[in-house]
Amino acid sequence: MSFTKKDRNFRQPDGKLLPSKHGALDETTFVTGMAAALRRAYGGRHSAVKIVAGAVGANERAVRNWFDAKNGPNGEHLVRLVRHSDEMLDSFLALAGKKRFTAPLDIEKARLALEHALAELSGIDTEDT
Repeated sequence: MSFTKKDRNFRQPDGKLLPSKHGALDETTFVTGMAAALRRAYGGRHSAVKIVAGAVGANERAVRNWFDAKNGPNGEHLVRLVRHSDEMLDSFLALAGKKRFTAPLDIEKARLALEHALAELSGIDTEDT
């Protein structure tokens, strides 16, 4: 059975390009961006593939392909990655051209770091007295 010309076409006729305000975002930009974000978030550890696969419920081979920039995560896995890693969220928002939404995340990270530092300092003060 062959498909007709009038069948649904899920891909754009001119290739795999996502429309963007600043031109087109091609598949390789997405794939390499996600691979770089995964390496930043999970490092070059040998266990990184297993950690990510377990966290998002994906096949280890698929995750290895994400790290190697051969393929990118699908929508469901991307959502799960963003849930587990702020680095993935930052990278995704940057690829989407929504960098302004990362500022509140940076403020929250700074607040948590400051709270941690204050707790460390208060622990040092109480030990000395």
